[in-house]
Amino acid sequence: MMVGSEKVLDILNIIELPSSNLIIFCNFSKYIYPLNHRKSKSDFIEIFMSDDFVKSIPGVKCEMRLGKGHFSHVYKGSYEGHSPVTIKIIERGGAHEIQREIDLLKRIKGCPNTINLVDTFLHQGHTVLIIDFVEAISLNRFYKKVQIKNMQNILHDLFETLNAVHARQVVHRDITANNVLIHPKFNKACLIDWGCGSIVSSRMRPNAGTRPFRSPEMLMNSISYDTSCDIWSAGIYIWSILCGMTVPWRAKTADQTLINISEYFGADELLQLSEKISRPIAGSIQAQFSQSPTKTLEQDFISKMGRLQHPLLIDLMKSLLKIDPDERPTAEEVLNHPFFSEKL
Repeated sequence: MMVGSEKVLDILNIIELPSSNLIIFCNFSKYIYPLNHRKSKSDFIEIFMSDDFVKSIPGVKCEMRLGKGHFSHVYKGSYEGHSPVTIKIIERGGAHEIQREIDLLKRIKGCPNTINLVDTFLHQGHTVLIIDFVEAISLNRFYKKVQIKNMQNILHDLFETLNAVHARQVVHRDITANNVLIHPKFNKACLIDWGCGSIVSSRMRPNAGTRPFRSPEMLMNSISYDTSCDIWSAGIYIWSILCGMTVPWRAKTADQTLINISEYFGADELLQLSEKISRPIAGSIQAQFSQSPTKTLEQDFISKMGRLQHPLLIDLMKSLLKIDPDERPTAEEVLNHPFFSEKL
């Protein structure tokens, strides 16, 4: 519907696209925006697989929709006697990337606190992954209820996982709150969604994962980084929790993220890393760096998370957030940090 130079979208438009087995739900109350106003589709649109397509998958019974990723749709249900399971339907993406995720799940099989791949197959051009279901709480409940003792258990499980997968030369590359599932009793954690993961090689993809959680070497477009990128991301994961489930230096580009990071660490360490890994930073970007730190990580903590601001947790977080990857501890070394032996 057009109103002058503006477009009006009705409260609920349902468009079925049979060729792609998708239904698009535009669910908002007559949102009006100028035609020249660029807005991400994800701000307005939720895309799910059509029920008929899901029901047509042999051996699969979907009980409820859990959510969606950039290229996938996730359900809880049962599969050939296995119940409950998570059913991940990969709607699009390159065959290489899909096979890489499957290979990684097989490679990390048996590692603690990871998801177990039950089966995988193709159905009408879509890849279907059947994974053991992991019971978990919502991020909202986690944010409201988590206590410092819980963080001790959660982070121990996380670094136990990283220690095991890193020993198999696997990196996750997307350690965010969305990908660390927390058991309802807050006593266990599980690292999920290995779609951004990789086996460490001499040619790595620098733009993997969620930008604010990427390590400085990845933001500098290094292709030869290693498992230490996960250590940095784990530090950002802790920081994001203490900051109210957000990353204060988030930005729309890698360069702007580096500029924002310089406000906390200064320019020298970033430029030293750039030279060390032979990834030059444009002069126009360097000119925007803060020469000396103007902010502290602690100043972005929020009072609502004061119950988690234990000195040892903060010390652990800072030990992970080293600009130079060679100065970051290994996951095994992290597990020996005093935070994990403290009686909380």
